Amino acid sequence: GSHELLEPLRKMGLPVEETDLRMGNNTGAVADLAFNGRGVKGKPVSVGIEFKKFGECIGSLRTERLQGAQLPSMRDTYDFAWLIIEGEVLYDARGRLLRRKGKREFTVMPGSMSISEYYKRIFVLHICGGLNPIWTVSRLDTLKVIEALYRTWTDCDFDFTEVECVSIVSGATGIGDARGMKFKGCYLQSGGTG
Repeated sequence: GSHELLEPLRKMGLPVEETDLRMGNNTGAVADLAFNGRGVKGKPVSVGIEFKKFGECIGSLRTERLQGAQLPSMRDTYDFAWLIIEGEVLYDARGRLLRRKGKREFTVMPGSMSISEYYKRIFVLHICGGLNPIWTVSRLDTLKVIEALYRTWTDCDFDFTEVECVSIVSGATGIGDARGMKFKGCYLQSGGTG
């Protein structure tokens, strides 16, 4: 699980310390990863990230460990909480969740959960519990998302009251495309490499 993330995150230059809640060494961390960031006007905020591989997430939803134990603890501990779910989301024409058995072979995932039920459960955790889901396909995606979350909260104050946003409306859909956002001297540009 999350132990696999430690060394790659260190190599990316992120400050990482291992915690072990199983051995009674509770350092206050209830999520797999946690850090302090900079909120509005520099006010410290706590950010927790729970990491689950797709199959593990299904199991945790089925046993209600995620919604019954982990989410309440994260809500009590962190100002902002994220759930990163790593892996392919596969399902058949009947909506049954699948897992890859080979390049072109699939089998129904244990747990008898449909794709609809899966998304509904995740959306309820987001809407009612404040647990923000992010789906990644690969380990590299996961690492880049974690790095981006860390940088979002630590590079500069997250002072959304002073956001200047230049938007270009694309097509008839009315969806805005933010080309540049300024957060008190900290510029976030789209289309960049970092």
